[in-house]
Amino acid sequence: MVLIQTLRQIYISLYLQAVKAILIRIMNKNMLNLTSNHLQEKRAKKTNSSTSRTPISLKGDKEMRLESFRNKVDTFGENKMNFTFENAGIEHAGVVLCAMARYAESKFIVYDVNLEGDITKGTNVYDEIEKFLERGGKFEIVTKTNPKDNISKKKLFDLRDKYKDNVDLMYINEAEISKELISDCFTVVDDKGYRQEYNFSKRKAKFNFNNPTISKSLTNRFEQIKKYTSTM
Repeated sequence: MVLIQTLRQIYISLYLQAVKAILIRIMNKNMLNLTSNHLQEKRAKKTNSSTSRTPISLKGDKEMRLESFRNKVDTFGENKMNFTFENAGIEHAGVVLCAMARYAESKFIVYDVNLEGDITKGTNVYDEIEKFLERGGKFEIVTKTNPKDNISKKKLFDLRDKYKDNVDLMYINEAEISKELISDCFTVVDDKGYRQEYNFSKRKAKFNFNNPTISKSLTNRFEQIKKYTSTM
């Protein structure tokens, strides 16, 4: 009888230990599942938060770089900063010319090879020049050759018809002009700001909105060039 009771107690003890082990295993598995779900939710929240803080831009890298360049140039021009910068190509050249016209006060002069419109295409350069003329400014341009009829020439002629003596359109008509005078294209505003090209084919140039020394030197060249010109 005593032996039976002892065996019964041993059996009950083993049974309880087995049940306890099963329960512990189930609890551990549930805890792992909860932890995994929690981590996944945390990662999801972090991703969503990151996405909401960073708006998706529809602009391409090239457009964003051009906009950044435009903002810098606008700051240089508005504050008449004496800082020499470079424009990398045709689109950048258009940005610089727009800013030069926008912040010019009394004089805007240009020497260019022709009026093909490569720089002004897709820009509001002529709008800015007209606003400059409305402020009472004087605009002069000399080209190396008498330009063919095109949109750029028509726009300049329209400006001359409207603003009369404040617009001078000229072209070089004498072969004996010094090549050094017309070795590069340039723009000068108010004898302070300038843009001077060093690579015509790609329209690469240096510019500065407040360098009177170089600007006056280019203005003097322009006055020398005008001696060899005729009116368009």
